[in-house]
Amino acid sequence: IEPLLMKFKDCVAVQQQDTGHYLASMQLAGKIDCPSGKAEVDIKKPDLDPEVKKYQIPETVTKFEDEIRNHSKEHGQFFDKNGNPVSDVVVGSEKSISLSDYKHLAKDATFTHNHPKNGPFSLEDLITAKGFDMAEIRAVTPNGKIYSMKRGKDGWRGADIDLVALDVQQKWGNDIRELYKKDPDVGTELYFKKIAEQIGGEYKFFKK
Repeated sequence: IEPLLMKFKDCVAVQQQDTGHYLASMQLAGKIDCPSGKAEVDIKKPDLDPEVKKYQIPETVTKFEDEIRNHSKEHGQFFDKNGNPVSDVVVGSEKSISLSDYKHLAKDATFTHNHPKNGPFSLEDLITAKGFDMAEIRAVTPNGKIYSMKRGKDGWRGADIDLVALDVQQKWGNDIRELYKKDPDVGTELYFKKIAEQIGGEYKFFKK
């Protein structure tokens, strides 16, 4: 499930190919305006520490991620808190993967999968993680990036993720756009951290 980067007038938009969602700042035929104000942003460069184990990830999970990272179709698997696989390997298409048959295994589990086109999370990834009450959802890419959204200590919370994303776009879209122009990883970091704040998640980004 990967986003397609696109420009719309003066805004940088990220359109979900399969759901029609938009990330980052955007302007949709006058329906959603790019924020004109500029809030102060204090955001650090993404954590590029290659030692993913510092984030307490079992070796079985990282080994599986290395195996699927370069596949041309999305592959994923569920693991328990100790790193034991609790499902078979789920295979999707180049752009998406269906988990509807795995909801009974998802609660409190970690689901990791690959994004063949090097994109970050889609909103559908986060909607599924929150709706299935996962402990964590992860995505890995061929260019060595690892995206993680963990359930916070107080659990998932907040409104519909689509509405949360719109709120983040309206409040932070200008800053996200400017940061993205300078460094896509930093712009993406701000976007998902602001979403995480509203849904009870903890967002992390790593690069090997």
